[in-house]
Amino acid sequence: NVSTLFLTGFCSSALFGTFVGLLVDQYGRRLGCIVFCVLEVVINALEHIPNLNLLLLGRVLGGISTSLLFTAFESWMVSEHRKNGFPEKWLASTFS
Repeated sequence: NVSTLFLTGFCSSALFGTFVGLLVDQYGRRLGCIVFCVLEVVINALEHIPNLNLLLLGRVLGGISTSLLFTAFESWMVSEHRKNGFPEKWLASTFS
């Protein structure tokens, strides 16, 4: 059962990761970050329920939230950085 949970999370991230970036661009990076935070609260609540179906749901949502984690936050920071006119060289030091 543990391997099924891990595999579900990885497959969910691989599947939804291809679409999440597009949705973040379409509906807004800030909203993507808020959705990530809400998903994490739901996922953490689901982890305390000893039901395999709910644990699997949590892993699917975890895959989506992982995709959001690696798209929404960085793209939001870069877009706000550029919108505020900060020097581009500052980005290099931020990501190093």
